[in-house]
Amino acid sequence: MNLNQRLEKSGFTALWLVLTMLIALPAAAAVTPVAPYQGATLGDPSPAVFTYQASIAHYNNRLIYAGTDGKIYAFDPDSTTATLVSDTSSLKTAYSAVTGFMVSSDDDLYFHDNGNSSKIYRLKLTDSWPTAFESFDAQSSGYIYAFTQNPWTGAVWFASAEFAGNMYLYEIDAAFTTATLRASFAQPNGGGSGPIIFKNKNTVLYGESVFGGNGFFHLLNSVTGNFIEQNYLTFSGGLAAATYGYNNTISVATGAGKNIIAIQDDDKTSVATTDQEANGLSFGDDTFYLSEMVPFSGDPNDGTVSFDKLWNPDAVMWNDPADDWLARLIGTPDPTVQTWNSSIAYYDNQIIYYDSGDAAVYGYDLDTGDTRQLCQPTLQSPNAFGAAGFAVGIDDYLYFHDNGFPTQFVFRLDLLKPQKGCESLDTRAAGSIFSLTVNPWTGALFFASSDPTHMYLYEVSADFTGVTENLAFEKKHSNRNSGNGPIIFKDADTLLYGEVEGFFDGFDRGYFHLVNAGTGKFIAQDYLAFDGGLAGAAHDADNRIYVTTGGGNEVYKIRGNSKTLIDITAEQAGSIAFDGYSLLISQLKMSDFSGTVNFHQLWALPSSTSSGSKGGSGGGGGGGGCFIDSAASAPGAGSWKTAAGSLMTLLILIGIFRFRKN
Repeated sequence: MNLNQRLEKSGFTALWLVLTMLIALPAAAAVTPVAPYQGATLGDPSPAVFTYQASIAHYNNRLIYAGTDGKIYAFDPDSTTATLVSDTSSLKTAYSAVTGFMVSSDDDLYFHDNGNSSKIYRLKLTDSWPTAFESFDAQSSGYIYAFTQNPWTGAVWFASAEFAGNMYLYEIDAAFTTATLRASFAQPNGGGSGPIIFKNKNTVLYGESVFGGNGFFHLLNSVTGNFIEQNYLTFSGGLAAATYGYNNTISVATGAGKNIIAIQDDDKTSVATTDQEANGLSFGDDTFYLSEMVPFSGDPNDGTVSFDKLWNPDAVMWNDPADDWLARLIGTPDPTVQTWNSSIAYYDNQIIYYDSGDAAVYGYDLDTGDTRQLCQPTLQSPNAFGAAGFAVGIDDYLYFHDNGFPTQFVFRLDLLKPQKGCESLDTRAAGSIFSLTVNPWTGALFFASSDPTHMYLYEVSADFTGVTENLAFEKKHSNRNSGNGPIIFKDADTLLYGEVEGFFDGFDRGYFHLVNAGTGKFIAQDYLAFDGGLAGAAHDADNRIYVTTGGGNEVYKIRGNSKTLIDITAEQAGSIAFDGYSLLISQLKMSDFSGTVNFHQLWALPSSTSSGSKGGSGGGGGGGGCFIDSAASAPGAGSWKTAAGSLMTLLILIGIFRFRKN
């Protein structure tokens, strides 16, 4: 009898195998960044992460996670120490702990108990640690999986799903007492819940992840509960977590796909890969934090979770909003905006712009990122530089001019019947037309023009057949080669008339003069002044005025003759529009003299969260005002993976019992 036979007979082999499984070293984890990104593996927290619970959230330079004892901890990546946040061990079972962590903009940590009930939990992270948590029974259908916060409204939402059947979307009330069902639909691909994250105020990306298959983002209207587009995005290997990152663009972790992907509309760009499953993702302090989990394979390390970090040293922060404002990079449409032409308008969820490639006016859909051609105007002026000066009237017409020197033609397009094409009007105005505006109190269309010595204001007839000169005055800053700036109504009669110094040799300063548009009376010179220039102006829903300063790289809110800075832009702050809730801003890239244009969104923090944290996943800070953290744990089939981990544990216990019995 050889040694192996002796050991087998004695039962030692079984014991040795079990012990080897129990004391095996953790599997190595690493992140491999795609240039210019850089990455690093973080130290292991103590206590370790609860097996198969990869959910993380960033708060105040710490990672929130569930420890092996079922309690919530905050891990400091720098010191590799963990601090107890809350004793949630009463919510743990032998095979699960609290998960689904999400930090809101008012510093509340939301989580759930991994399907053991329909309760929702939260605690205040600004309280002294350890702190107590509160809960209420959401009485929701299915198993709760992921939380997110709508950055435009401040409301917290969650997704749940049945193992086979429907998926659900709920909104939690501000009092933390009820959850209202907003959407319910059959699982489009037979998968489980994935992460959810808002793409726009009323548009949510709803994740679905198929166990052993792919992950999907469905585009959903959170108000109507209807699909905008099923399978809007597909991710190989799954979909585990989503978060707002640099410039508040969205990035995802693909679980078994072992990939970190940045998305813009329906474009996907891999920024890193992982050795193990990429199951948790959060962002703060200009850094992505991710959790890797060893998948089930029968190895004793199955379910082990480790942390990495990922950052882009070349990231451009496109906006630096004021403390009570948020901003995000929308991106660049396809076809692209005409270079050096930052003029935009808003209508029916579209940003309207001009593309010189096929000399057409386009609408960019803020939900899907799709574009559609609205019209191809026949520009009349010589040396035309496309269409510009876009303004939408209360009559659902789009108005603009041809951007030439000189330019005297105004166009309009019926946005309810764009197939009719554009109409043009030869205004025979003095000088060259620069800007148009609509009086929101009367609906009348006005435009401004100028020649080397004078500035003019014209009103277009309601039937679009002629114009009336309402005002002409000598330039107030002609010694500085001044030209037109934007025009906008302050009230039903009074108009702010823009004049910009250094029009042809580098903008130095912009001014608003105060005039009466009806009587033609010049009321006040230099009523408002702006360093760097004056590029665009727009009303919000309450007819408050906002302006951009072009090369001044600033956005202001106007009240009377005072102004409040609300954003500093990385490039020239070009045109501005209002979408019913947010300001839309085009930035004209001058740092490399390319003249390329991209779109941005800027809005005031919801009043209920305006006093919240501006750091990382707490609701602001790095990356141009980071919203919140929408990190979630494993893919939609995470509950299956938890079950698999439980099964492995059970098999080990059975093996030990059988050895003892023998």
